[in-house]
Amino acid sequence: MAIYIPISLDSREGAKLTYSYTQPQYAKDPVRANRLVEVGELRGLVCYDQNSGEFTHVLGSEWDDGACFKRVCAKLTKHFKSGEVPERTAYSA
Repeated sequence: MAIYIPISLDSREGAKLTYSYTQPQYAKDPVRANRLVEVGELRGLVCYDQNSGEFTHVLGSEWDDGACFKRVCAKLTKHFKSGEVPERTAYSA
């Protein structure tokens, strides 16, 4: 199964960057058994402190078991290490 997580810069306040990421929300298909249909979108927020280099999971922990958060942090870390502060990026695997 392919994984795609779009990531975009929400706000920049001093040394703090806040990024949002989304994932599709699925529910059981009422017509076809054993299938899922996309019914919406789940949104998470990650705050990055440029001074300390630490990430904070601000929103999304109620539906994200940490897997999306870790992937978003890994993708952003690659950008930050190369001196980039992207407006938009994505994790894909």
